[in-house]
Amino acid sequence: MDVVRQSPVANLATLLVIVAVAFVRSGATAFDAEAIPDTAAFLGRRIAAFQTAFPSLGAFLAAAAFFVSGWWLGQVVRVRELYFVRTTVTIPFYGFVACGIFVAHDSLTAALSSMLLVVAMRSFYSAFRDGYGFSPLFFASFCLGAIPLLYAPALPLAALMPLAVLLFKRSAREALVAAVGFLLPAAAACYVTWGLGGEFLSPLFETWDALMLPSGYRLFGHISVGSGLLFAYLLALVLSAIFFCCVNLYSLGSRARYITVYNMCAFVVSLAVPAMPGATPGALALVAVPAALMIPAMLVRLHKNMSTMIYAVLILICAVHIFIA
Repeated sequence: MDVVRQSPVANLATLLVIVAVAFVRSGATAFDAEAIPDTAAFLGRRIAAFQTAFPSLGAFLAAAAFFVSGWWLGQVVRVRELYFVRTTVTIPFYGFVACGIFVAHDSLTAALSSMLLVVAMRSFYSAFRDGYGFSPLFFASFCLGAIPLLYAPALPLAALMPLAVLLFKRSAREALVAAVGFLLPAAAACYVTWGLGGEFLSPLFETWDALMLPSGYRLFGHISVGSGLLFAYLLALVLSAIFFCCVNLYSLGSRARYITVYNMCAFVVSLAVPAMPGATPGALALVAVPAALMIPAMLVRLHKNMSTMIYAVLILICAVHIFIA
C-alpha cells in the first residue's frame, strides 16, 4: 500500500468516514470544549441561530461543507502540481485537522468559514500568472473579507491578502482591486444594516466585539489525553513538512515554490486564530486548510513504507480519540 498514491476515490471515502464519525461522536458525547458557542459575529450569529433551530439539518450541512472543502483541496494540489507526484492525500488530512480533534459547537459557521478560506486560497493560486489576475484576486479577497463576518477570530487571516500580492508579484492596480474585494463584504453588511434602519457601522462593531470578547475557550486549557495526542501528532507532521519544504524548496518549479512558501506563511498566520480571545474549537477548521496543504509535502519525499506507517499511526490515534476525550 502506498498512501501517497492512493486513488482520489479512496481518499474521499476516508474523508467521508472521518467527518461522519466525528459528527456522530460529537452528537452522542460532546467534549467540554465543543460545548462553547461562538461569540456573536454579524453573520455568524445568524448561521448559529439557524443551526440551533434546525440542529440535524445544520450538522448535515456542516458535514457536507467539510467534505466539499476537502475535495476542493485535493483538486487544487493536483492542478497546481505542488508536489513531486500527483496525490490527493491532502483530502483526508484536511478532515483530521478540521473535525478530527474537535467538532465545534457552531459547526456550520466553522465549516462555511473553512470553505471560504479554501476558495480564497485556490483563487490566490490562480492569480499567480504571467498576465493580470484581477478577477481571481478580487474573488479571493472578497471571500477572505467575508470570513470575519462569519467567524470574527479569523480576522488575522486578512494578512493573507497582502501576502499573496507581494509573494505572487502583483501590480499596484491588482493590489488595489484586491483591497476593494476584501473591504466589499464589510461595506455591503454596513449598507444593508443601514438600509434596514440600524447603525451603519454596527456590523464592524459586532465583529470587533466578537473578536475581543473572551469565549472561555483555551486551546491548551481544554486539551485532554486523546485530543492532546492527536493535536501534537498533527502539529509535528506540519512542522516536519515545513522543514522538508525549506530544505528542498529550490528543487521545485517556480510556481510550486512560490505557492509552497505562501502555504507555509498561511499556516503561521492561521496559528494566530486560536490565540484570539474570542476563539473556539472552530478555529481548527481554518488552521486545517494550510496544514493539510503542507503535510503531503513531507510524505511524498519519504519511502512509501514510512509514509504509510505515519498515516496508519494517525488513523490509530484518531480512533483512540473517539473513545478518550
